[in-house]
Amino acid sequence: MNHSLVELEDGWKQIQDGAIARLHEILENDLEEGNRKFDNKEYMTYFTLVYNMCTQKPPHNYSEQLYQRYKKAIADYLTAHVLPAVRSQTGQYMLKEIGKRWTHHKINVKWMKSFFSYLDRFHTKRQNLPSMRDVGMQCFKDVIHEATSTDVRTAILDLVEQERLGQQVDHGLLKSVVEIFVEMGMGELEVYINDFESQFLEDTSAFYAREAQRWLQEDGLPDYLIKAEEHLKLEGDRVANYLHNSTEEKLLKVINKELLEVHQTQLMQKEATGLEALLRDDKKDELARLYRLYLRLPTGLLPADENQYGLQAVSKMVKTHIEMVGTDLVKGQVGANSGGDEFINQLIALHTKYATLVKDCFADNSLFHKALKDAHEVFMNIDLRGKGDGASKKSKGNGSSMPELLAAYCDNLLKKGGVKLEEEQIEERLEKVVQLFSYLQDKDMFNEYYRKALAKRLLNDKSASDELERSLISKLKLRCGQQFTTKLDGMITDISLATELKAKYDTFKRDDKASEAIADISVTVLTTGFWPSYKMDQMNIPPELIGCLDSFSRFYETHKKHTKLTWLHTLGHSLLDVRFAPGRKKLECSIYQAVILLLFNEKDKYTFSEIQEATSLPEDETKRYLISLSCGKAKVLRKGTKGPTVENDEPFQIDWKFKDKKARIKFPMIKTDQMKQQDRGEAETVVNEDRKHAIEAAIVRTMKMRKVMMHNQLVLEVINQLKSLFNPDPRVIRKRIEDLIVREYLERDADDMQKFRYLA
Repeated sequence: MNHSLVELEDGWKQIQDGAIARLHEILENDLEEGNRKFDNKEYMTYFTLVYNMCTQKPPHNYSEQLYQRYKKAIADYLTAHVLPAVRSQTGQYMLKEIGKRWTHHKINVKWMKSFFSYLDRFHTKRQNLPSMRDVGMQCFKDVIHEATSTDVRTAILDLVEQERLGQQVDHGLLKSVVEIFVEMGMGELEVYINDFESQFLEDTSAFYAREAQRWLQEDGLPDYLIKAEEHLKLEGDRVANYLHNSTEEKLLKVINKELLEVHQTQLMQKEATGLEALLRDDKKDELARLYRLYLRLPTGLLPADENQYGLQAVSKMVKTHIEMVGTDLVKGQVGANSGGDEFINQLIALHTKYATLVKDCFADNSLFHKALKDAHEVFMNIDLRGKGDGASKKSKGNGSSMPELLAAYCDNLLKKGGVKLEEEQIEERLEKVVQLFSYLQDKDMFNEYYRKALAKRLLNDKSASDELERSLISKLKLRCGQQFTTKLDGMITDISLATELKAKYDTFKRDDKASEAIADISVTVLTTGFWPSYKMDQMNIPPELIGCLDSFSRFYETHKKHTKLTWLHTLGHSLLDVRFAPGRKKLECSIYQAVILLLFNEKDKYTFSEIQEATSLPEDETKRYLISLSCGKAKVLRKGTKGPTVENDEPFQIDWKFKDKKARIKFPMIKTDQMKQQDRGEAETVVNEDRKHAIEAAIVRTMKMRKVMMHNQLVLEVINQLKSLFNPDPRVIRKRIEDLIVREYLERDADDMQKFRYLA
């Protein structure tokens, strides 16, 4: 399109007098209604004028000149009108003025940019110059911001402090003024950070340092944390209302340090309201608030030293508290011979309480799970047996160990006639017992006690539920691995096969003529190695039993060839049908008791010496069995003297006038404290032998892989391998190493006695 030549001064005069002057008039009149906009015709007039002046052929192409005059026009207006208006005010009024002028400036730049938009399309891009908008913003920075930023920042900070002290402030005003600091960075936050944010954070730190000191004097820990949480929320709202979102993380970090980190130790240790009191009184809401607040502090990677803060310090105090409470409870049980179930219930309740706190108040945070675990590992491994006066370190007093108590508790849950609970409740208790078990160092000791109790339940048909038995074994297997429960699984399998074996034996008896006249017999075949070791007393077997044993032996030779049977009469039970004068009674007793009673089929009276000679049982055992038959609730035998002592010539005779309301009568064995101690000693002996084998296996396994190792490295490796089952004694490891050297599994290095070599 052809158009007449426009000279620079003529064209600029039209723009200056028409567009720019009109725009400044609108701004000075505060954008009054009806005088805010240029209509399309006016806009196109000035746009076209600029376009023509920029597209004329050289030397009449005035793009560069218009670019410079655009910049000067904006700067001149800011210098002549805006800067004096801002400087004429102070404080909040200055903020209102600069806020209004900033809004006007953006409108000014918007319209000026529109008039000169042709320059943005071509000239600025070709010459790699700042855009028209950026030029306008730079003018504001150079003329207004550089001259007023310090005063503006001071006024903003004064309003912020007023708001923190509870006064109402204009959020819209603050937002618009803070925006100036952001925009002055031209896309970067350097100006905002240097000219405003750094001083804002410094003032914030000082404000909350003062507040924290005041709250410390006035409030306990719960009230202090409520105030801290409220103010942290308010500061978060402050960022959302008028600060740049990049400030939030820095702001909260400053506040967290002043309110939470600096005074943490003093807060937690407040005498009546500190963390110890919250834990003691089960203040869940307060503990949850404490966790939420201290979760803000970056403590995850801090070293575990005395300068801990944040959640690490909180978890350490929680661990100390749980350990103290648990230790007090356990020490009350040291040396006790009774109340084991109640004690374990108290331990379960304690663990449940603090596990619930970890879940509900500390959001299952791993630091607090570790605190719970570490605390329980301390008091769950306190020696409960006590020490006698002048006893050696290895000598223990009375009382049960923790593994024994846990095993006995499980036994009471799982045996018939134990606790009166529903199956689901027992399952829940077992899960909690296994949690306590997981804290034991001597897990293998628990396994031995539990194996003995399981054997009694299975062999005496006292197990309340096969499913519960298998469930507990599965829980133990999950914690300690399949090898840990191999013997337990084998015992369950043996019992499950007993029914099938009995059916086959019954079939055999029907076809075996020699078995026709024998008494009913039920035999459980136990696999050697799975079951505990049992005492095997020599005994003269009465004729009534010989046929039964021979019959089953003949059957088993046909059922399992090349397998040797060893009869364990200690585990046997019998049911005797006796015709007393008042009536028939069925006597449920052990095989040994039955052997003694069967003697009285021959005559009514024997001395102790005669009974022992006839049965060939050990003297002490014979006395125990006679006492159980003559001194218990049911006295089918009469002894010559009163009391639970037996002389060699003391007579015993059958009481044919014996009366009892029950048709079936049990004769339990009396178990003395000495026998209990003996059982414990046997269990410890078995476990210690197993430990020797486990240690040797670990040594050989390690040396086979490493070939050469130093003594200390080998000991440490063995401890690490076995510590999940028991805590190996380095002295025992040393002895096992020496024994393996003698047996030529290892050898010492010729030049270094602390170095060992594996011998293939």
